Amino acid sequence: MGQRQRFVAVSPAYRGESAPESMVPEQARAEGSSDRTMEQRECNVLQQDAHSGGALSSSVCQWVAQLTAKEICWVQKVSGWSRRASMQSFNIAVNRLGNGWLYLLIALMLLILDGWNALRFIVLVSLVVGCTFLVYGLLKCCLRRPRPYDIDSNLLGSVKALDRYSFPSGHCMTLTAVGILVGATHHSLIAFMGILLLAMGWASLSLGHHFVSDIIGGIVIGALMACLIVFLVS
Repeated sequence: MGQRQRFVAVSPAYRGESAPESMVPEQARAEGSSDRTMEQRECNVLQQDAHSGGALSSSVCQWVAQLTAKEICWVQKVSGWSRRASMQSFNIAVNRLGNGWLYLLIALMLLILDGWNALRFIVLVSLVVGCTFLVYGLLKCCLRRPRPYDIDSNLLGSVKALDRYSFPSGHCMTLTAVGILVGATHHSLIAFMGILLLAMGWASLSLGHHFVSDIIGGIVIGALMACLIVFLVS
């Protein structure tokens, strides 16, 4: 009984009061402070770009900053899982293939499978990719979202992205658009294109080039543009 009385005298939680800050675990306070710092840093970068010609309002900057603060930990985890030299080499190779070499290989594969009849299809794919990059460029200029390695310098590896801003993922956008068209005409290649897209998304995260929402946005844009252009052409 004496022990309980002493506890009541010193424990605010037992009296229904909130605990003072000194009783909050140091780790919890540190994590909360880290999230707020990350969010503020992201918001500052966005606002600087907005003042230099971007199209973001302060409310949109704040929303993107909050989203980034939540997503940056996922990028950090994937990057941490990919620290082995073999995994880094794989991710760099996939990223470089996505810079354009992959589509030359796909065009060559289609020519081997279909002969010169594939030329018309290749022209259609090129039209779709060109239209997706018009949307891509517009979104990049308007949103001006910094890349993960701009927010956390520890994520910056040996390979930097081709351009400055993060949303949407051009690699995943292009591969999705091409993959839908190739899969629609060559059903046996659907699984292959799906595996390529997963590998591209993983490489983009592990290299600190993109957030998860960038990858999802790129996939959605690529899919919509591919379906729209095919509908218009047909």
